[in-house]
Amino acid sequence: MNLQHLHDQMLWSDVLQSYMNLSEGIMSKEEFDLARRSYLSNSKERSAILKSYLGSEPPGDYGDTGTRVATGMVQELTEEELKSLLPQLIYRMCNLRLRSLDFIRAPLLSLPHQWLADHVEEAADLVLQTGLEVECGILLAFCRKVDLGLYQRVARKAAQSTDQEVRELGRNAIEQVGESTTDELEHP
Repeated sequence: MNLQHLHDQMLWSDVLQSYMNLSEGIMSKEEFDLARRSYLSNSKERSAILKSYLGSEPPGDYGDTGTRVATGMVQELTEEELKSLLPQLIYRMCNLRLRSLDFIRAPLLSLPHQWLADHVEEAADLVLQTGLEVECGILLAFCRKVDLGLYQRVARKAAQSTDQEVRELGRNAIEQVGESTTDELEHP
């Protein structure tokens, strides 16, 4: 383990401890923000650390707390960091409570449109394989915002799911696309 990695781990641990102190009322929001900004400014390997907490199996040593903190930092990531974390961000977006979706959805939608349309489908596979109807519904709604062709491709994959509810969701989405395409042709 190199010194930079140890330094980054220490900064991350400070952020997590600050968050827990904030949650317990021991620390102010300003003090937590200072620790968070220090991490964002001084960490050289922040994508690697955030990747582990945004993925499907966050490390056990802070688990949900680390995931909450990492999710809160997504809006401050660079375009390159967002691109490198796309699979984890898609997974995490689909597994958040609805009121928290924009913490991830908005930064993702800020990525170049064509790049996003070209890369979301591959990143969506984990959600389609492991997700429930709710998660897959969030995924499909996101895909529809990005690109109709992407929405159709992901809906076809969902329609082939082994999960009955996800399969039905995919089939319904395919039917909706057919109806909306017909409507758009008939009523421009």
